[in-house]
Amino acid sequence: MGWDEWALAQRSGRSAQTIKNFEVGRHKPHVGTVQALQSAFARAGLLIAEDGTVSYAAHTTTG
Repeated sequence: MGWDEWALAQRSGRSAQTIKNFEVGRHKPHVGTVQALQSAFARAGLLIAEDGTVSYAAHTTTG
């Protein structure tokens, strides 16, 4: 996706430090954080199933 911590933080509504802490295993994310990350990825077309399966859904935008 090419996102850095800052970009993912902006798209998920979480702080870059929260993203970093999760990435390096410093803290386990709260349920709300996982949901926010999952939503940010879904808006970009990356779908993550409950079993951890990842797929990319091509999407189009109108406007």
